[in-house]
Amino acid sequence: MKNYTETVVAYKNALKSKITTKEYSNAEIQFLMADAHHLLNHYETAVEEYLKVSYLYPKDVNWVIKAYLRMARIFENDEQWENARITYKKVLVFDADESKFAQEKLDWIEEHIQP
Repeated sequence: MKNYTETVVAYKNALKSKITTKEYSNAEIQFLMADAHHLLNHYETAVEEYLKVSYLYPKDVNWVIKAYLRMARIFENDEQWENARITYKKVLVFDADESKFAQEKLDWIEEHIQP
């Protein structure tokens, strides 16, 4: 329904709740909250919330990788090439399918962007 502001509030409340669910992990809720900020064009806040996925839930590797990739996309769109480069390098640490994509993006940045 695209009520992203209300969605952010609901996700914040879900993370504060002591009741847990197997359907959604806290890492996923944190990611979805960041995603809602991203959809609201609150890019700085979105990056902060995506970053929380990596340091609050480091064992949820799939969500950490997704968060890094979303952050890198925000940085690219804003032409913050050094931040994008750093973020893609964080994905390379993981032995995941997304590492190949991150390497391709890094190669493109190195080839097309002047330092």
